[in-house]
Amino acid sequence: MDKFGFPELAVANLILLNSDNYGESREEIEESWEKWIHHIPFDSPISRALTKLHNQRLEKLNQEKNAAAYQRLKRKLDLVQGRAERYNIDKFAGTNQFRPRN
Repeated sequence: MDKFGFPELAVANLILLNSDNYGESREEIEESWEKWIHHIPFDSPISRALTKLHNQRLEKLNQEKNAAAYQRLKRKLDLVQGRAERYNIDKFAGTNQFRPRN
């Protein structure tokens, strides 16, 4: 915990979510976010950011030249997207925060 009572990793994630360029640490961030999503699947902002990073990498990969790497990354993307859909807090709670209540 940091001095405000928040887990340090949660604070770091908030800072990283507001950044567009991760520089050389991009792969380490992806790995730590994959572990984070595994243990805290309801963290939708991290799921969306990780999906965005994987999609960007897929666009840059040549599917024909790097078929194995492309398939590994595609599986990771499918896993993250599946978790994001399965563990959507609105779906889990049975509510939709954007739907007007009667």
